[in-house]
Amino acid sequence: MASFKTIAKNVASNYLGVMGSIVIAFFLSPYLVRTLGDTGYGVWSIIASLTAYMSLLDLGVTSAVAKYVSEHRVKNDHKSANEILASSVVLLLFVAIALVAVSPAIASFISNTYDFDDSYAPIVATLIIVSAIDMALYVLSGVLIGAVTGVQRYDILNIIRIVIALLKAGLFYLLLSNGYGLVGMAAAALATNVLAAIIMYLFIRREHKEMSFSFRHANIATGKKIFAFSKFTFIAMVAGQVIYYSDAFVIGFFMSAAAITYYSIPWSLSEYTSVLLNSVSNTFMPVFSELHSSDEKEQLYDTYIKATRLMLVLTNLICFGILAVGGDFIGLWMGEQYQERCTPILIILFAILIFKGPQTLTNALLQGMAQHKRYSLYNLGLSFVNLGLNIVLVQKYGLIGIAAGTAITQIFFSIVVGPIMANRLFDKSVMQYFMKTYVPSIPAAVVLYGTLYALSARWQPDNYAILFGEAILAALVYLAATYFLFLDTEEKTFIAEKIRERRQQSLQA
Repeated sequence: MASFKTIAKNVASNYLGVMGSIVIAFFLSPYLVRTLGDTGYGVWSIIASLTAYMSLLDLGVTSAVAKYVSEHRVKNDHKSANEILASSVVLLLFVAIALVAVSPAIASFISNTYDFDDSYAPIVATLIIVSAIDMALYVLSGVLIGAVTGVQRYDILNIIRIVIALLKAGLFYLLLSNGYGLVGMAAAALATNVLAAIIMYLFIRREHKEMSFSFRHANIATGKKIFAFSKFTFIAMVAGQVIYYSDAFVIGFFMSAAAITYYSIPWSLSEYTSVLLNSVSNTFMPVFSELHSSDEKEQLYDTYIKATRLMLVLTNLICFGILAVGGDFIGLWMGEQYQERCTPILIILFAILIFKGPQTLTNALLQGMAQHKRYSLYNLGLSFVNLGLNIVLVQKYGLIGIAAGTAITQIFFSIVVGPIMANRLFDKSVMQYFMKTYVPSIPAAVVLYGTLYALSARWQPDNYAILFGEAILAALVYLAATYFLFLDTEEKTFIAEKIRERRQQSLQA
């Protein structure tokens, strides 16, 4: 069973890994916007959204590999684990080949659907084909990612993530500086992802020699087992892509490629935050899976509640902070010309995350228990309602309409559907769930928002030194408020014990 030390290590590793990627994007994104221009960056956003849809061809296999490798590892059943790995490779190999084969048709469809400027039309098809090859590799490497996740080596995944992000950013800068443009960026993304896959494979072969990807371990029965689990994860993935990656297509169709940039800037901040929150919640999926397989129902529910409270501390820290000073940050980050148009969208997107962020843990719980069928189907249904609302609202309210359409469906799903489904598994009251988690977190969140608002009103954050100084001060006040207003006696005792243990270890060293 995963120990607290293992869970804490995984959470910290994922947090640092994502934060590293965010820091890299912080420096890279303004350069991309300035170099590519609003239209060029909008085209790159469309391609990024298209590749996100291509990534759906993972079919949920990555999560299935993580779940079953984790379960078989606990039982030392290497034979079954290898059958999972090999069968997954065979399944995704066919998918990857099919994706590359149809990529010219996809390129033709996109080129004919959108009215790109003459200067961009010739390169869009090339971008799509290169991106399709990249996504074919991504689909196959999902088996490697699932295997590393299953053995809970998030530290390795995040080291690779940061190294590849640094290398990709460097290549982007070098290629754009020498006039290679969007096609050069796509080629660099492909090359760095090839390198990431090679590194993951070498790690597995060196540290986990018992794992094998040989086709001889593949069989139809295991393939059916993988699909039985992954098909509902796939449905949830489709829902997520429709919600978060259809916006660029809708804006590009009804408005313009340049308008996408004004939506992409606040959206990218919310996306970085979503990735960060998901990276933390996903570390609990193998833990939930192990507890479920051991039939430890009460401990599973207790872990779910405590993990949700942890997610609330992190979610509120980021989201309420952005609500208070996010507009000022965009002004400093991208320029004042983007601040006015981007800030209202930013507020809506982060209001969504206040509710949705902690519910990423509910998805991890249901996947760990293999009880995510209805959750995924409901999410899929609401995602198409979301898309319909976006199409209607964008024509009347523009970019604000897109953000509002997403808010209506996602807040409803987060405060109604997810909590009801999760708590029914334990025969627990949804009201009791909220009283143990969301409600007690409100006072500390209010303290955070109030502190930042007061500081920014007193000292206008017109440079990074003031902005980050105020953010750090407010975060310290928030953590103190969290300790006294949110944490219960058991959690305070636990923290005190860990601090005492760490102090003793330091003295002994």
